[in-house]
Amino acid sequence: MTLTLNCKPYLVYQDEKFEPVPSAVISNEKLPAFPLWRIVGDGDFTLSINEMEYKLNNIDGEVFIDTTRFLVYKSLNEFRGMNVVFPNHEFPVLNPGTNSIKLTGNYSKFEFKPNWRRLA
Repeated sequence: MTLTLNCKPYLVYQDEKFEPVPSAVISNEKLPAFPLWRIVGDGDFTLSINEMEYKLNNIDGEVFIDTTRFLVYKSLNEFRGMNVVFPNHEFPVLNPGTNSIKLTGNYSKFEFKPNWRRLA
């Protein structure tokens, strides 16, 4: 049996700092971005991206939504105590073009590292 894989290399822009999330993010790349989202607050939240709703319940202090690792965590050592409901079990990504973003809930900080990527 012969198995042929067609794997293309990606160049990922590594953003060093978190930046505040605007109400709209424009991606000039042709591929989706897999951001690291950070929310600081308490209670239940709804993150809406392009009218898709991502629900996070029982947040206590801080939560990260890591779309590269497909994880939701308080810290890399603590994964318990929260409940998430994502449409089709998919993580929130940024598509090419304009992405509308809204967060509802009791939060003091909402920021992200976009992790833009393109073919190398």
